[in-house]
Amino acid sequence: MNARTFAAGLVAGCLVSLLVAATLPQGSGGQPVTRLALQQLQSDFHEAGVLGDYDMMRSLWTDDATFTNPGGTIEGGDAIAAFFAGTPLWGDQVALSPSYKSQYDIQGNRAEFVFECVLVSISGEDALTMSLVDAAGRQDGSAEIVQHTQATGTMVRVGDRWMFKEFTGQLIPTAP
Repeated sequence: MNARTFAAGLVAGCLVSLLVAATLPQGSGGQPVTRLALQQLQSDFHEAGVLGDYDMMRSLWTDDATFTNPGGTIEGGDAIAAFFAGTPLWGDQVALSPSYKSQYDIQGNRAEFVFECVLVSISGEDALTMSLVDAAGRQDGSAEIVQHTQATGTMVRVGDRWMFKEFTGQLIPTAP
């Protein structure tokens, strides 16, 4: 590749990035780099549960974070990570999150968020390779949707990374 081709590719890449950034609505968290970091935090939260990784889960919460669910409020990053590690599906689930429903309202080093979690029990199968549907597109009998929740709260930037500060999880009723 010659220098002219490289320069043209670099300019084209920058223009595409600017066009993408310009099309993101600012009121819904339009800062592209920050929005990607918030989506990564959401993804890491689900990954920690799927893998059963306590240290990863702990790294996502500020020391003074709060987690509220229908059973009450848990305070502190250590206690929150311990709560998740003690749940029945810890490391035995697939956590799906319909990303098109995720919302972020970014205000400097704080962001309000809303996202959904769909927890699927995998009954001892490999969470990263199992199929959730059979060849005909029907739900695989070994994969059971056991919980559908909505999460709301606040993420904060601590140094160069984003963490959960306040998190409320509530069940979304599922159809019978």
